[in-house]
Amino acid sequence: MSGLSQDKLVRDYADGICLYSKAGLECIKNLITGLSKHRHDDSLQSELKTFQSFEVLLEFVYILLHLTSRWMYGTLEVNKAQTIFDTLSSKCINATVDYGLFGFKQNIKAEIRQKAFENFREVNHIYSKYIKLIPEGDGGAKDTLFLEFGKNIASLAGIKNVIACNGACLNLITRSLQKMNPGQFTEDLQE
Repeated sequence: MSGLSQDKLVRDYADGICLYSKAGLECIKNLITGLSKHRHDDSLQSELKTFQSFEVLLEFVYILLHLTSRWMYGTLEVNKAQTIFDTLSSKCINATVDYGLFGFKQNIKAEIRQKAFENFREVNHIYSKYIKLIPEGDGGAKDTLFLEFGKNIASLAGIKNVIACNGACLNLITRSLQKMNPGQFTEDLQE
C-alpha cells in the first residue's frame, strides 16, 4: 500500500471516529433531556456545560480508538500497528480539541490537548484490562469494557441512571463500529 493511500485511510477513519463521537455526545444530551422530562428528575442538567460536553466527547473518542487498537494489534505487525495507531489517535484527539474547544485561546487549547493525550493513555490502559467487551450469558455486565465506559460517561455527564446510560452507550458504540468497520480498516491497511 502506498503511503498516500494509507494516509487517506487513516484520515478517513479518524474522521469517522470524530463523527461518531459527536453523535455519542448528542445521544447523551438527548438521554439527559429525556430522563429529565419523563422522570421529572430535577437533579439532571438539561444541557451539558461546554467543558463537560467536551469531556464526554473525548470519552467517546477514547473508546472508539481503544476498540480500533484491539483490531489493529490483533491483525497488523506490532510496529506498523503502533505507528498507524499513534497517527490515528493524534488526528482524532487534535480534531476533537479543535472542535470541542472552538473559540478558546490557542495556549489553553495546547494545555488541554496535552492533558487529553495523557488521559487517553491512562484510559486506554484501564480499558485494555477488560477481556470481555459486552455481557455474556447470565454473567451480567460486571467486569466488561462497556460497563466501565458507560459508568465513565454517566459520571462525566452527571447521569444517575447508569443502566439507561449504559444501554444508550452500548447501542451507539455497536452502531458506530458496524458503520466504521475497524476489521475492514485493518485489513485495508495490510494490503
